[in-house]
Amino acid sequence: MPKAPALIVGGLVIAVLIFALWYQQRHPRVVESTSQIRVESAKQHGPPQTLQTRLVRIGANRFEEVRMPNGTWIGCAGDCRKAALDAGPDFWDALGRR
Repeated sequence: MPKAPALIVGGLVIAVLIFALWYQQRHPRVVESTSQIRVESAKQHGPPQTLQTRLVRIGANRFEEVRMPNGTWIGCAGDCRKAALDAGPDFWDALGRR
């Protein structure tokens, strides 16, 4: 009988994956607009950086993202400048050492 819980969990995982793939196909990610922001670290006195931003729509949901210097897009949660500063302290430290 110990196989039954594992089969149930495995079935649920597969069902969630199938639903996620269906949802992604039905509601593709659409980039509605792009922009840029200039960000300067308050802690490190390096050159200001220009980062790309974009407004993305998935289905009825719209949200902003900012592209970090390593190429990763992160969610802004309403304030792209703050999100970039909070997510990239290692980046700002590396700039300050140059």
